[in-house]
Amino acid sequence: MRGLAILWLSFVGVFGEGREECGGVLTDDSGVILSPNYPEEYPVNSACIWFIMSEFPVILTFEEFFLDGESSNCEDEYVKITNFGWATFCGEDAPSSLEISDTEVTVIFKSDAIPSAIGDRRFRISYRVDNGCEIGWNRFQDNCYLHITTDENDFSLNNAEARCQAMGAHVASVHSEEENQFIAQRVRRPVSYIGASAGPNFSSDRNDFEFLDGTPTDFSNFNSGEVYLVNDNYFVLMVDKWINFPCDELRSYICANSNGSEITVWPSNSTFEAARSHCSSNGRDLMKISDQEHMSNVLRKFLELRNLDPATEFWIGLRRDESAREWLWVQDGSESDYDNWVPGYPTGYPNHDCAATVPSTWATVAFTAPAFTCKKLAASP
Repeated sequence: MRGLAILWLSFVGVFGEGREECGGVLTDDSGVILSPNYPEEYPVNSACIWFIMSEFPVILTFEEFFLDGESSNCEDEYVKITNFGWATFCGEDAPSSLEISDTEVTVIFKSDAIPSAIGDRRFRISYRVDNGCEIGWNRFQDNCYLHITTDENDFSLNNAEARCQAMGAHVASVHSEEENQFIAQRVRRPVSYIGASAGPNFSSDRNDFEFLDGTPTDFSNFNSGEVYLVNDNYFVLMVDKWINFPCDELRSYICANSNGSEITVWPSNSTFEAARSHCSSNGRDLMKISDQEHMSNVLRKFLELRNLDPATEFWIGLRRDESAREWLWVQDGSESDYDNWVPGYPTGYPNHDCAATVPSTWATVAFTAPAFTCKKLAASP
């Protein structure tokens, strides 16, 4: 991924900045590539690059394709697929679909400086990875995963398991840190079910639990704040540890007073600085989490706010200082000596200088959860 970041920067240098909702790195097993301003007409002088990253072949489907100009002249305005013999499409001439054997696909769009006389120029290209999973499911190693939310009241783990079994799956078991991160990065609520139930001695032995799919209990990831109610059987994945992101990305955020005793969670999306400004307008700042006690208070708050929709990642008041290259709390400029990063973080990617708390660790709780992940074996692609 670091190589991708460098490659992305090199393209920005070629095409310039100022693109909105244009280009990016796509890692989901299915998705959509849209022209800038879609469904409105794309602007002149657009330049966009999408990287589709997968371990399996990719299928592109041209659902809408209306570019300005003639199909015979693809020099000034085009969509180009670099992996398909640098295939270039323009005008209204594009195939219905392309099957690309490469696992890394690059799609480039460029528009010229002349406005369209028709005023209805746009494109929509969907993609899916031919990975042995059904559409909408994501693959990790040998399994397929589907992430589901529900608005039903009192939706129990048994309800979730029945929903998964109807699709030939189970509520997901977790067997490694890598699998845990894969699921955590895709869940759609701050609290979601894990497919496990506690045994009779769980209160004294944290390894006394079973996965619903009958696989070995060879991994667990309970949070270090001991936020679980030992007599309850609902295992959940919840917001806890931190990942660093670009500060201009949009996320929900956590405001707090100076000692962290009063916490407010805002599910609206804001950049890091906009979130700080909103916190400040209420006499607060993005939360400083300087020890496990503060983090435990945050965990309990998210247990109360488990139905936040669709917030799963929340800015906290931790930012990397550009000159010292140290992580400092914006509330008072102090260094962060409390380590609560997701394994492998913080990264050194360019501009990834602001921290957010994300789904990452487990707890057991007394209440039902609004989200779950189904898991089943992948077919041979």
